[in-house]
Amino acid sequence: MHGVKRMKLIASLLFISLTVSACGGSGGSEKTPADEAKAAVAKKELSGTLVVWGDSPAVSEAFMKLHPNVKIESSAPKEHVDAVVVALAAGNGAPDVARVWEAHLWKFGTASGLEDLYAPPYNAKELEKDFLPAAWNLSKSMDEKRLIGLPYTYSPYVMLYRNDIFEQNGFPSKPDEVSKFVSDPENFFDMAKKLRQKGHYMFRRLSEVTDIAAPHTSFYDRSMKYLRNGDTYVKAIDFAKRAAQLDLAFTASKEETDQALNSGKLITYFNLLGSLGSFYEKGGNKADNMGNWRLAQLPLGSAKGWGFDVYVIPSQGKNKEAAWEYAKFAAMSEVATEEYVKSLRLSPYMPSWELPAVKNNSIAGFGGQNAAAFGVEAIKKSQMSPRTPAYADASKIWAEMLEEGIKKNQDSRAILTQIEETMERQLNGLKADIQKSLGTK
Repeated sequence: MHGVKRMKLIASLLFISLTVSACGGSGGSEKTPADEAKAAVAKKELSGTLVVWGDSPAVSEAFMKLHPNVKIESSAPKEHVDAVVVALAAGNGAPDVARVWEAHLWKFGTASGLEDLYAPPYNAKELEKDFLPAAWNLSKSMDEKRLIGLPYTYSPYVMLYRNDIFEQNGFPSKPDEVSKFVSDPENFFDMAKKLRQKGHYMFRRLSEVTDIAAPHTSFYDRSMKYLRNGDTYVKAIDFAKRAAQLDLAFTASKEETDQALNSGKLITYFNLLGSLGSFYEKGGNKADNMGNWRLAQLPLGSAKGWGFDVYVIPSQGKNKEAAWEYAKFAAMSEVATEEYVKSLRLSPYMPSWELPAVKNNSIAGFGGQNAAAFGVEAIKKSQMSPRTPAYADASKIWAEMLEEGIKKNQDSRAILTQIEETMERQLNGLKADIQKSLGTK
């Protein structure tokens, strides 16, 4: 009976899986590995100070309520991820646990100094089946032998659109209908052409077209093999050139872009879902436009993830037990899920998708559309590939040469070939260093 009372006490804080396997014994059920992990969070008597960089204050407060003998210190440096990198190199100064987002995780891919969460006492392999495979894979080291972070948010790339303007011009306007319609490139460009004749734009920049049309593929895989040289990217560049010919990109300052969103000049907006929580208040949904925006899947047959977060545990941390329990709490608890959904961030912990906060998420600014449930369906279809230490340099080369090639109306395959040759030449030294660190060269 004491166990039952204990579970009731923490029910508001921890999400307990609704599905259990039948077996003998009291209650006739057997706990899954995920259940055991969550029960362990509740049972452990934690204490001491826990230094967390990049935390969610609400999640930290709930964690301390669950573990009253733990005090969380969360005053992090301004650029805390880079501060973690410096601390690992110096051998001191790192926190017990730190949030690292996708754009920076590559900095830790070949580095030492982070705990391998596959190893004891973490044994994270037990949790893997309950997490989105794409997010789990992204959280591994470059040699894929270690799990260097526990993923706790994952965001799809999506399209917002002005449903009233779509409807007024005779095009599908309901989210499911729009998603299906724009998945066909011919449908999308035919609509974009007709709407452009009415003074409307579809993109903020030409490179946005390739962002949308191509899969979220890094420039190199984890063995440093170049990836962006296939027909998919040739087609994506073709789409960008087509958008340029139709004058579909509204290229302007942020202030002018916001005005264009509010005035109905720019009628689609592409971004990761986790960055759209306040879009209907700050972006294009003001005054007469309130409630006229909707969410749809990306056009041109694309589905991709774009942004995720993990918690890493530096080996030099002093409270590893509490750090691991915090990371699990941030990824798997109901409290955390409810907090993240407020800004349309979703956990890749799949059982959380069945929580009321996700299933009953109606946003007035999106016409009452359930943005979180929409995001879950988008996540299921999305893919991302991990970045490498060459990503920043490669990204700059890609953007500059792509824009130049499109302006000159060069053949798409020729543009792609020139970009690859330039990257392989300019990044050869960096590539060799990375391969050497991996023991592959």
